[in-house]
Parts: sequence; C-alpha cells; structure tokens
Amino acid sequence: MAASSRAKTHSALASPSRVALLDHIRGADEPLDAHRLADECELHVTTVRFHLDALIGAGLITSRPAPSNGRGRPRLIYSPVAQARPEEEDPYIELSRLLLIALDAEDGATAAEKAEIAGYRWAEQSLNGSAPDDLRADLPTAAGKINALFTELGFEADYTTDDDARTAEITLNDCPFGAVAREKPGIVCRIHMGLLRGALDRLGVDGHTEEIEPWVTPTTCRAVIRDGGAAPA
Repeated sequence: MAASSRAKTHSALASPSRVALLDHIRGADEPLDAHRLADECELHVTTVRFHLDALIGAGLITSRPAPSNGRGRPRLIYSPVAQARPEEEDPYIELSRLLLIALDAEDGATAAEKAEIAGYRWAEQSLNGSAPDDLRADLPTAAGKINALFTELGFEADYTTDDDARTAEITLNDCPFGAVAREKPGIVCRIHMGLLRGALDRLGVDGHTEEIEPWVTPTTCRAVIRDGGAAPA
C-alpha cells in the first residue's frame, strides 16, 4: 500500500466513531443509509455523513443511490469495499519479509529480539508518510494513530485515554496471530511490542513507557502507553 493511501486509512480509522460505523457496514446483510447508521451507532446523522465521507476517501466503503421510489432525491446507501488485497499488499506477507531481514541482519540477537526488530521496522514502514519527522504527536493523537495501525493489521482494536491524557490503553481483540501467539507468546508478543515502539518513535512521542499485556482475557491483549510521570495502575 502506498504511503499516501496508508496515511488516509490511518486517519480514517483513528476515530472510534468511524471504526464503529465501518464495523456496522461490514457486518450488515445489506447496504445501509446514513439515518439507519445514525440510529444504530447513536450519532447525529450530520456527524455520520461526515465520517462516511472520510471512510469513502480512505477507500474503505463505497456509496450508491438506493432504488428510487419515484419521489424526491434517492438516498445514498453504503457498502464495504472488498477487504481482500493482492498478495503483495498482504501485511503478514510483508511481516514475513521483515522477519527474514531481521533474522539475516541482526547477528548476536535472540529470537525474541529479532522479532521485536521486525515489528519495529514494520511500524516504520507502515507509518511512513503518516507524520513528518519534525511533528511531535501528543499521547492521545499517537494512541489514535496506533489504534488505527493495529486495526488495519487485523485486530479489532479500540483505545481510551485517561482524563489527564497521560495514559492510553489500546485493547487488542482477536489477535490475527492468536493460535501461534498462544504457542509462542515470547515471539509474537515481541513483534507487537516492536510495532508499538516503532510507532511511538515514528510519531515522535517523547518521555513515555510502553508495554504489551498478553491475554488479559482469553481473547484480548492490551497495549499501555504512559508518559514519564504517569504511575502504573
């Protein structure tokens, strides 16, 4: 995926409301209009239309006029864009390539360290173009972009920040590597740690700590980002 296209996807998915709308559209048995989406997602219809335009701009959904009943302007209905991607754009094939590079290039590192290096490089490549090098993102902004990155890579992710914006938690549901992660958590979770650290560095978040908490529930992991002054919960 080109950097400009990837940046549009991250921007669209950085909003929890847009992720909720996209989930509703993808999960529906038929195309949905803005009024039905507003009711189901408990949003104002004007807000829904704004978010739908962003999802269309990111190439995640399409719109078309509904069949006309002969009166007034036909309403628009929204459908998901097919999620299947060419093999060369599959993120896990891309990760495989990065793992091979890390295994070949990092002499003296352990397998877990090499996995984290691969994840770090994956984040750098995925976020290339998402933020200029001189932009220092605040923690809530960075959390939104990182949540979008994990969502794009196949997680059902959502995030929260505390009232002081000093701690962010990203809930990672339905790990795409789930079966393998249970057998080799020391490898797969380090890939995700590398993704997290690489994204934070790429977005210019200073003075933070980060961790991945694996399997806080049977199906959920959690990424926690704290600024330097925030105490662990």
